[in-house]
Amino acid sequence: KYAGGEPAETYTPLTYIEATGEQYINTGYVVQEDDVIEMDYIRTSSTSADKALFGASDGTNGIWYSIYGSNAYYRFGHNASDNASGAGNRYRVKLQKGNIDVDGLTEVLSFTALPDVPLYLFAGNSNNESQWMYCYCKTRAFKITKQTGEVVMELRACKRDSDGKIGMLDSVSGRFFVNDGTGEDFIAGAEIKATPDYE
Repeated sequence: KYAGGEPAETYTPLTYIEATGEQYINTGYVVQEDDVIEMDYIRTSSTSADKALFGASDGTNGIWYSIYGSNAYYRFGHNASDNASGAGNRYRVKLQKGNIDVDGLTEVLSFTALPDVPLYLFAGNSNNESQWMYCYCKTRAFKITKQTGEVVMELRACKRDSDGKIGMLDSVSGRFFVNDGTGEDFIAGAEIKATPDYE
């Protein structure tokens, strides 16, 4: 189990958490030009509307990765998205200034400027005014690092043992993120049984 915070709280790691189109997490973090975003995901529903794994926009420039039908759309500090056709149900995405890597397939991206608003998970932050592009997906991990390798945020799917809340625990800050939306809580994957010396 993970432990962190004051007073001490314990967490049980999960194989994933699942968003069902009515949850999101406000990371509180404004993405910087030297950041690298990585996320594992499994899409659970395909619709003819954008569904963002993560996103933020100031009304002009944005940063996000979304699924629309069978295609993926993405941008990092630009006013238009690039896309990949035939996006599958399971991927590992790595997005940064100038390029994206989706399961080993890379593409060069245009850059103008990043939005000065916090990044949301499982939805997009529309200029701190509303949420949109709520997604349907499962994930076990989300990570932001600097290009130097310094870890800024590393979220893992977890259950908080004191109240059973499902969310993502940041191993850097010790903060536990739960659903900031008005819908039901995230769906929990299976509990991961850890050895006695696991921290």
